[in-house]
Amino acid sequence: MYPESRPGEFYLVDTECVNGGVPYSDNFYIVNRYCMTRVSSTKSHLIVTSEIKYRKNVWGFVRNFLDKNVTAGIVDAFSSLGQFALQPCHCAGLASW
Repeated sequence: MYPESRPGEFYLVDTECVNGGVPYSDNFYIVNRYCMTRVSSTKSHLIVTSEIKYRKNVWGFVRNFLDKNVTAGIVDAFSSLGQFALQPCHCAGLASW
């Protein structure tokens, strides 16, 4: 969590995602930045940005292939998360801000 985060107002967090079992997975990782902002006592906004970071140089056509497929995977994952987040929550006892 970034020191600029203000509990109860907004949070800024970076995560690193390391993949295994896919070709060239040892050459890159993904940095996701989450910015969650309180809108009201019952609503918040979440903005997520992602960046592919390369540990090693890879050939141009391989890098293009990775960029295309990793980006598609990120979009798919966060689209699914967004659809899930829109579902009503009927969980009792959830912590609030």
